[in-house]
Amino acid sequence: MRLLRRRPVADARELAACVAASLAGLFPGLRVVARPPAVAEAMADVVAVDAAGGLVLVVCEPTAAPDTVLRALECAAWWREHRAFIPRTVPGALEEVPPSAVVVAGRFPGGTLRMLRALGGAAPTAIECRLYEDGDAGGVAFDVVATPLVSTSETNGAQETNGGQVASPGAPPRACAEGVVERLARLRFTEASR
Repeated sequence: MRLLRRRPVADARELAACVAASLAGLFPGLRVVARPPAVAEAMADVVAVDAAGGLVLVVCEPTAAPDTVLRALECAAWWREHRAFIPRTVPGALEEVPPSAVVVAGRFPGGTLRMLRALGGAAPTAIECRLYEDGDAGGVAFDVVATPLVSTSETNGAQETNGGQVASPGAPPRACAEGVVERLARLRFTEASR
């Protein structure tokens, strides 16, 4: 019987390499792009294309701080604003399918989990990655971090839309963004008052 030990994730590049090697096997239909596009404002550690042709932007950190979540959201927002670049820079990705953000980390502290819950449906997908090893070989395990959607009472009567953003019924996309900014401001206030 082999005994696997958990190995701490110390380097973001090592984590990104493990994710790139394992992601396609974990999610059928996901194809990892060999070399991520170098866009300074929207740098993702791993870039993939899902079965629908959507751009999947993965940000990797050993410990996911709240700024890691913001980096993933900024990356996806930049690509949404510059959709015309998607098919030219990422082969197989479609301009019509909105990009999605994923945060992969070895650990998610409490503050980051609270931020993900506060963002609700606008939050990136959060995946915890654990590396294991024995004397000869190693393994990788992924767990999706539970980030329940925000309830209606927490969003002042707003409801969840199909796109995952919270907005009042019939509200324009700007209202969705303002709702996310308002929830972030409330979260920042509660974190500062502790």
